[in-house]
Amino acid sequence: MGLNDWIKGFRELHELAKKGDLSAARLGEYQEAREELAAALVGAQRLQIPEGESARRVLRVARAVQITLEMTGGLQKGMTVDLSQSGFGALIGKAPEPKESVGVQLRLPGDPNLLLVRARAQNSRRQGGTYRVSFVFEEMPKEDAGRLGFAIFDTVLAQLAGS
Repeated sequence: MGLNDWIKGFRELHELAKKGDLSAARLGEYQEAREELAAALVGAQRLQIPEGESARRVLRVARAVQITLEMTGGLQKGMTVDLSQSGFGALIGKAPEPKESVGVQLRLPGDPNLLLVRARAQNSRRQGGTYRVSFVFEEMPKEDAGRLGFAIFDTVLAQLAGS
């Protein structure tokens, strides 16, 4: 099977998984394929997968998503630069305090419900009139992690289709 055929098959599994239309066996097949694709992309990004971690958690995708942050200094609106299962990078107008825990509202593409979660600021760098800040998600309910995972792989598939 060639790469294009593999991606086509994965895309079909992905769409069925999003609808909840996979049997337990097919869902396992989808999860394995998702990990395989994530591992290949993480390798291409030259990222390391920490011991005991899945490639899906490490995989980063470039994706602009509207966010609202509830910070100590008030609400801050911005856009993500990248997303992963473990966190995100964002451009915002004011930097959070170091290691500050913030409330996050993410508007995932194609999802009518906001993703509401907490994240901790990891590092911040001034870029012109904005700040590029990396955040790591704190606890996230399994259902929300699933929604985020689908958005990440929707982005992967859209980027693969465009290349």
